[in-house]
Amino acid sequence: MLFGFLMLFFKKSASFIKGIYHWAAGSFIVALSLFIYAFYPYPDEYINLILTNLLAFTGQCFFLLALWKFKEKRVNYLIIIGLPVASLIATTVFTHAYYHMGLRVTVNSIIYAVWAGFCFYEMLRPPSASLKTVFHINAMAFFLFGLAMLTRSVVTFQMREIDLMAPTIESMILFSALALAEILINFGFIIMVNVSIADDLTRQIAMKDRFFSIIAHDLKNPMNNILGFSELLLMKIKKNDTSEKEMIAHAIKNSVIQTYNLLENLLEWSLSQSKKIPFNPEKINLRQLIEEEKDFYLSFIASKKLNIEFRGEKDIDIFADRNMFKTILRNLITNSVKYSNPGGKIKIESKRLPSFVEIAISDTGVGIAPERIDKIFTLDEKITTRGTAEEKGSGLGLLLCKEFIERHKGRIWIKSELHKGTTVFFTLPLN
Repeated sequence: MLFGFLMLFFKKSASFIKGIYHWAAGSFIVALSLFIYAFYPYPDEYINLILTNLLAFTGQCFFLLALWKFKEKRVNYLIIIGLPVASLIATTVFTHAYYHMGLRVTVNSIIYAVWAGFCFYEMLRPPSASLKTVFHINAMAFFLFGLAMLTRSVVTFQMREIDLMAPTIESMILFSALALAEILINFGFIIMVNVSIADDLTRQIAMKDRFFSIIAHDLKNPMNNILGFSELLLMKIKKNDTSEKEMIAHAIKNSVIQTYNLLENLLEWSLSQSKKIPFNPEKINLRQLIEEEKDFYLSFIASKKLNIEFRGEKDIDIFADRNMFKTILRNLITNSVKYSNPGGKIKIESKRLPSFVEIAISDTGVGIAPERIDKIFTLDEKITTRGTAEEKGSGLGLLLCKEFIERHKGRIWIKSELHKGTTVFFTLPLN
């Protein structure tokens, strides 16, 4: 019960971390099962065992559910429902159909060991490097729990009658080992939550520093351009000089577009970092969406007289969030335009993989130096290069693309050669 209340307390300061409510629910359900078991064999042996085992397995499965939620993995409901049902069947069979307490305890112990095995497997695969140590320590706790249950199954296998409440040395050692494992498992999850909170705080500080840098430089420059060109346009109008009005109007428009894109990226990235941006994946036809988005790119492409072409199968359907995918495409294609020389070519290619689609956006522009590629997707340094028409950038677009692609369990990487062009590859799940 105490661990359940601790989880609810943590949820107030860690609302962005998934799985806390599930772990709290599991703690309360396990506590209720122990409370009922304390009255064994009342009101009836079978009813007491059914309620105890069903609640205990349900609570433990909530722990497994919490791990999947914490790691943002897909939930396997077959396991979550199957283990309590298997315990219910075993308890019923070896109480009514074929009375044998040893087999009843053995089968339930093996089911517990199977549950611990799934948790052990999940703990060996931490979602981030900072959680590696605590995940591996927790894995040992689940291993200890599973080992204790297997030991229990071997000891009780041939015992037709067992006094479940007998305070023998063996039972005391067994239940002490189980209690220790449960305490370690609960404390382990608390530490996982604390490490995640610390990581989020570090990320928030880095995000704040980057925000100040962007606002101080990248947002200020286009605003100065708009102000300067606006004053120049007013002066031309007063003098009735129409020779450069069109050029100035285009310059103002480009600065406004640049500012708007930057503000849009800032907003989306801040929402992404605070885990507030909605994620609603759906079936999307890849080629159709790219064709729909062409209008957004045409003005940029026309300004440099670029050619753009799409190569790939027409019937590839992906499973992605529509708004996130649009943001990914817009940022990557805008970058290709920015660093392309006039008259160049931009290609969008797709290739079907077993469970993902690989999308490549390539240009024939200025390219990226090898030593800078590894630093592009980090917050540690601001790595930006002026475009071929002196366009400025914040580097935020690529960071946002990485965030969104990883949200889809995909990945992004770059291949480039100086003065020959750049290709950005990324993967998204097939429908």
